[in-house]
Amino acid sequence: MHITSYCSSPLAQSSWPAAKVQDLAKAMGLASQTHGPYPRKISGTTYLSHPILAAGITLKTGGTPRAATIALLHDVVEEGGPMALETLQSQFDPEICHAVTYMTPGGRDGMDWKQRKLASLHRMANAPDTDIAMAFASDKAATLLELEWDCAHMGHSMALKSLRDGDQLLWYYQSCVAQLSNKVPQAMRSVLQQKLTWLTARLKDQTAK
Repeated sequence: MHITSYCSSPLAQSSWPAAKVQDLAKAMGLASQTHGPYPRKISGTTYLSHPILAAGITLKTGGTPRAATIALLHDVVEEGGPMALETLQSQFDPEICHAVTYMTPGGRDGMDWKQRKLASLHRMANAPDTDIAMAFASDKAATLLELEWDCAHMGHSMALKSLRDGDQLLWYYQSCVAQLSNKVPQAMRSVLQQKLTWLTARLKDQTAK
């Protein structure tokens, strides 16, 4: 069943408010338009796989339809620029627009990697509500899960070679988990901790070689 057909189905309407399902359908459309033609950096698969995975993790760990909508849209302004922002504002209510722009890095000119990550951590620490915290968390969980898959299919060395220095990478994800753990449900905390444990082990293996 096509997602827009599902939106009007009795099952969808009995499960969630119709407007929330419509938001998810619109978010999928905008994410597809923004990300579909572009590949992920390591695997080469479509970038669209990332926000879809993030939205799925959000729902599987107890997130709301609004949180999943934000997760689907979290990179559209950063990747799509002013045109994507204009489309976002024309299709979604101000709360969704605020959430997406809150998650969008801004003013990064002249900032090094560490400064950009510290700014990201500051936004996580001050996330205005649980839905935004869940979208942040699912983004990080999805990134680590994709890296785990890439390592399994491409080998650890090839998948990890294009990433930041291991100590810096581990510091960042440890900090993400610390900032988000008290803002998200237990199911999401468990996913984050599992992926962090995996990353710690892989980087240790990589260092030992």
